[in-house]
Amino acid sequence: MQPGGVRDRLTNGMFVPLDERDPVGMLGVALAATLKAEPVEQRLRKLARSGAFHALTARERLAEALQTGAISPVEFEDVARARKLKRDVIMVDDFDMALRHHDADLLDRLIF
Repeated sequence: MQPGGVRDRLTNGMFVPLDERDPVGMLGVALAATLKAEPVEQRLRKLARSGAFHALTARERLAEALQTGAISPVEFEDVARARKLKRDVIMVDDFDMALRHHDADLLDRLIF
């Protein structure tokens, strides 16, 4: 779960792809992006606990934090990318129950 000596020993001699288009590679990319965004996510959680946001969803709170200057545009992009990659990793083999009715906007309406 953390980059370092233990992880390096466990993957020694293994091919570890770092291409997010590769399903296995996406895991490593998502881990790196999540670790990079974690300090900002902590600040966002602290702001949410203090009542600084009017928005209800995580996506709206992230946008509100950017609009109010609580986070920078770079931090916004880091968090948005990490959240998207985490969602992509989690959503393997996820199928809409109404397979006949494809909804191209489904992921745009999710809370993440």
